[in-house]
Amino acid sequence: MDAEDYYRCFVPGIETELSLSTFTYQNQVGSGRFLEQARGVTANESIAFDWYGKAAKRSHLKATVDLAECYLNGHGVKTDIEVALELFSDAPERGSSDAMRRLASIYLDGVLVKKDYDIAASFYRKAADKGDPAAQFSMAVMLDITRNRDAAIAWYQDAARQGHNSSQKRLLKLQLDW
Repeated sequence: MDAEDYYRCFVPGIETELSLSTFTYQNQVGSGRFLEQARGVTANESIAFDWYGKAAKRSHLKATVDLAECYLNGHGVKTDIEVALELFSDAPERGSSDAMRRLASIYLDGVLVKKDYDIAASFYRKAADKGDPAAQFSMAVMLDITRNRDAAIAWYQDAARQGHNSSQKRLLKLQLDW
């Protein structure tokens, strides 16, 4: 089944919105991603944005994060940093490691909000504690920079054990196992 067949098969069922099941949410998010990334069809960010919005209204966590990214980057909608940050801020309370990592990077970069290392570290820590290997790596880097080598190594090792490539490379460079 190619991308166009997938789209023809699944989107009509989604559009009827007869079912409020998790399967429907997944299809709404999947259709949004499918259209945003243009796998085998012409990209349509505004329709992708609509699908993310439909699933987010039904409290689908990943869709909420995807919708926030759309607002942040102007994909399918006019860029609106405040709405993006509001959506991102809601998602960590519901357990989204992706949103925690994204908020951490926003506060670490300091481009969209005032730079705040403590808030960034707090979000990275929450995601790392949930077992997110990318957040564990970021936490390790922040600790490595502050010269807290033992704590940094522990986070590198946690991420490396989950297959995080950059953590594995860093540990090899330090001649340590994971």
